[in-house]
Amino acid sequence: MEWDEPSSAVAVSRLGHSIKRAEQALIREKTRALRDVGLSVPQYTVLLTLADSPGLSGAQLARRCMVTPQSMASLLLTLEAKGLVVREQSDVHAKVFQCRLTPSGRTLLHRADTVALAVEQRLTAVFTPAESEEFRSLLERTVAILDDETGRSTPATSAAPATPAAPLTPAVPPTPATSPIPTASPVPAASPTPAAAPTPTVLPTPGVPSTPAAAAHWSQAAGQ
Repeated sequence: MEWDEPSSAVAVSRLGHSIKRAEQALIREKTRALRDVGLSVPQYTVLLTLADSPGLSGAQLARRCMVTPQSMASLLLTLEAKGLVVREQSDVHAKVFQCRLTPSGRTLLHRADTVALAVEQRLTAVFTPAESEEFRSLLERTVAILDDETGRSTPATSAAPATPAAPLTPAVPPTPATSPIPTASPVPAASPTPAAAPTPTVLPTPGVPSTPAAAAHWSQAAGQ
């Protein structure tokens, strides 16, 4: 299915288109008015924010003024060069610089705010007080609906604290297996005692006495 580009009549009838046109018309008129005091609309917004909340950091100012941190850094450099803003090192964080208006910045803001309010008064002059209040209420509701759809303004629900896990019981090291008691080696059977060799029978030598008594007798007989 092909997408058909909406006609100009359809685009104009959309609510978002009307809101954008109103925003551009307001910014255009404020730009023209602030040009006479030497400020742009973003510069005027920074000065107005610092007058209300002095001591904000660059990051905080970027969020308040709805610009990127890079754009805010450029804005602060310009305002500081003009002598309208001074940045001082924070007493808490050495890398954070707090921004404040100088006396010249306050004086110029007073002039700028006068011409900016004149533009808004032209806008509110065509509405009754009740219509102005209703118009503001409808715009705030629009912002709330869109922020809620994108999840930017929905407060984060704090999660319930997790139930602490029960302490783990230290594992008992397994009992080492008992080594089997070595079985006594069987005592080898005693070797049979070899039988004593039979004593050889000594045969008498002829002419030699076999006993001491015979020897004595033989000796005596030989001496005779």
